[in-house]
Amino acid sequence: LHFPTEQHLQVTWGQQCNRIVFVSNATDDELPIIVVNLNESRKELWSKTREAFTWAYNNVLVSFLTGNHILSAKYVCSIQDDYDWFLKADDDTYMHMENLRALLTEHSSDDAVAIGHQFKSQGDYPNYHSGGAGYVLSRESVRRWFLTTLLEFSGFE
Repeated sequence: LHFPTEQHLQVTWGQQCNRIVFVSNATDDELPIIVVNLNESRKELWSKTREAFTWAYNNVLVSFLTGNHILSAKYVCSIQDDYDWFLKADDDTYMHMENLRALLTEHSSDDAVAIGHQFKSQGDYPNYHSGGAGYVLSRESVRRWFLTTLLEFSGFE
């Protein structure tokens, strides 16, 4: 097995997700994977997250953006209206989906909602969420995140 952790995740709490997609620099016939051309290292975590959300954004809502550097946003944009909430979790994270869904009923996905531990950045960089424990973004948060953070910090207009 190329991705044993991801396969275990897919058959446990991943079964309770409406859709699950993995991000990796390798492919696997048994898993839905967004392939990114990045090294698997802590130095690449922001780039990997950016690519995943860019692919998601473009493949769901926005079809005018193309190119490998914004592959991930395509996915989030293209499915953005199909889903209310987007969960980012590492392959060693366990989510209790029933509890998470109960928490999300207290919020509207039409509002900019982000749930998770937020680190305070120093310097010119924006605050960011801890990826290790996972975080949830509402549909509106994903839209705003893409339009501000991704476009502003990647140089796209």
